[in-house]
Amino acid sequence: MSYTWRSILKGIDVLNRGVIWRVGNGSSINIWSDPWLPREWSRKPMTPKGHNVLSRVEELIDPATGGWDNELVRQTFWPQDVDIVLSTRVHHDLDDLVAWHYDKQRQFLGECCWSIGAWRLIEDGGHLFFKCKHVKAVWQGVQMEDEQELLAGKSLPLEVIQHILQLNGEVQMKLVVLLWHWWNERNRIREEEKRRESQDLIYLIQRNAEEFLNLGATEEACMSKPIQRWQKPTDDFVKINSDGAFSANTGERGWGYVLRDGDGEVICAGAGKLSHQTNAVQAEIRACLQGAKGAANLGISKAAANLGIMAMKDNSYRLLMVGGSILELKNFVSENFASSRVVYVPRSCNRVAHAIAALGRMCPQEIDLAWNGLPSCIEETVAGDIAEPFS
Repeated sequence: MSYTWRSILKGIDVLNRGVIWRVGNGSSINIWSDPWLPREWSRKPMTPKGHNVLSRVEELIDPATGGWDNELVRQTFWPQDVDIVLSTRVHHDLDDLVAWHYDKQRQFLGECCWSIGAWRLIEDGGHLFFKCKHVKAVWQGVQMEDEQELLAGKSLPLEVIQHILQLNGEVQMKLVVLLWHWWNERNRIREEEKRRESQDLIYLIQRNAEEFLNLGATEEACMSKPIQRWQKPTDDFVKINSDGAFSANTGERGWGYVLRDGDGEVICAGAGKLSHQTNAVQAEIRACLQGAKGAANLGISKAAANLGIMAMKDNSYRLLMVGGSILELKNFVSENFASSRVVYVPRSCNRVAHAIAALGRMCPQEIDLAWNGLPSCIEETVAGDIAEPFS
């Protein structure tokens, strides 16, 4: 083989090491070869396939419950894989999505380009990515024909690197995502899977590129704001403050919520222990859902939910590990409240819910706590919220 495009293949391998499948219905994810387990050191199962006949993640899902078939999961995987599988939420009404595992850093472009410089390029890769009739249709569909023609004429790795680095962020992202999707498509065909339509790939490329660029932008903006304090709800709204408690050292997890009226008085509160929740964000989403259910059970029609995680203003959450859970929360809120607001608040606005979540973490499994009115153990925290000046 010649040396024209080996660098791009290497760069795609680097990108492969950073992506992860977010589980929806599990129909698109290969259990053994795709990265779908949300952990740092290996996103593929450690369990060897052996003679196991299961191939797709959807086969591990119980069709009666829409969740994992716990017994089948324990029979299929080694213990080190079982807990991470069961902690991953399933969403049978959503498609699986490819996301970037290290979404907060989003540094894969530099690493990918560095890998290009480490290798010469192979001509077969040039045909694969830029010259074959199928890939040309994709370049045309994402309106990057000029880039395709320019890159098809490159012969030196340095020229490819310089061109990619000179592109603006949006075009640069779209180009790298296109290369990754096309490499993935090549592997699908090699495994004798059906070739996807160009329009399907074009949609995925455009959506993923846009969401990767937007991911984290809202969080960065919110982090620059001054310290805030809890504020009373207005316009006859009831405020739902919720929080999740998670200890990586002990593995204990809990949720808690509190409902408060326009005078700051506590209407009710609830807490409980969580199982199979891998991180604090998952616990907080679960806590907010429990708070929304508590408000709906009381017949409350106007609710303002304060979350200690980022507000869900666009679709970028779908790329997150908790994307399906966030969608479940959004659907519940829209179906059960005539008017609702869901906003991000820092921990300084969420002290009461945080204290209640800590109680939930210490609950016996499957036994939830509920209070009508103010729990005596948090009276001082509630009083402090009301007494402090609002900023």
